[in-house]
Amino acid sequence: MEHREAAMLLAQNGARSSCFALVRPVFEAYMRGEWAIACATEEELNRFVDGKYDPKLDTIVKKLGQLPHFADGIFDTIRSSGWESLCDYAHGGIRQVSRWITADGIEPQHTDEEVMEVLHFNNLYGLLACVGIAGIAGLEGDIYLQKADELKIAYQSDQSDI
Repeated sequence: MEHREAAMLLAQNGARSSCFALVRPVFEAYMRGEWAIACATEEELNRFVDGKYDPKLDTIVKKLGQLPHFADGIFDTIRSSGWESLCDYAHGGIRQVSRWITADGIEPQHTDEEVMEVLHFNNLYGLLACVGIAGIAGLEGDIYLQKADELKIAYQSDQSDI
């Protein structure tokens, strides 16, 4: 949730590259949290908390995809179609670098539309994180889940236009 909030502040203050760099950590933090809540055995969780076990994202995606409420394959889709982009932005790859190179020099070139897509993605996973947090706290997360479903549908629709 802090990375999501930081990305919004960075975008508002013109630090768009840094905003983009936080998309992958937002996604990974949510995925690891959901894995810990829904999939991890007690032994795996203890080892994870002790820093002795760190499941690969492919393992997490596969395990989460076996759960009924994630059977739509959204994580597989993001992992297969968007992961390279998330890595590029987080690690200064070609997508990040290309948004700095212009005919006149080196300056940021992230479009408003790209920034909105990043913030939309972060909001979706922020809401999903709220659902998980509400569940851990024993609270009803339906309001967050409903909003996350709306955002997920809008995100999938936006992706088909690209």
